[in-house]
Formats: sequence, structure tokens, C-alpha cells
Amino acid sequence: GSSREEAEATLALLTVWVRDVAVTRAGGGSLFHPELRPLAEQVASRLDDDALHRRFRLLDDAMVAIRQRNASPRLQLERMLLEMEG
Repeated sequence: GSSREEAEATLALLTVWVRDVAVTRAGGGSLFHPELRPLAEQVASRLDDDALHRRFRLLDDAMVAIRQRNASPRLQLERMLLEMEG
């Protein structure tokens, strides 16, 4: 999480994961990672729509902070993860 490129790649991967969970929660569609469908189903059963929207917003906020405001990648990732659990 110390390099911008690694942080951006991590955020992109997490965004795809949250998207797959949201698609699974909605009841279908093709996943970017269909091999993870059983795990996506487990996570989707524990999260409501508001929690998924919140995660998308936190991921986007972190990406904007890193790309546009020159924020510390490590601090943004840590902040985002803490807020996801809060």
C-alpha cells in the first residue's frame, strides 16, 4: 500500500469484488470472478444494499483521494478499511 500503483490496483480489484457481490445479491448476472461465486454468495447474504453502496462510495473516495488529491495511499487504504468495518 505504499506505492500509488499498488494502491490503485488494490482499489480496482476490491471494486470488482464488491461489484460481484452486488450482482450476486441481485440474483444473477455474470461475475468477473465466477470461481468465487460461493464466497460472493456468503458475503452477499450478510450485506444489505446500503452496505454495498457504502463500500462502493468508500472505494471511490479512496481512489479520488489518491489520484486527484495526492493523498497517502497507505493512509487512504487504512481509512477506507476502518470505515468499511465501522
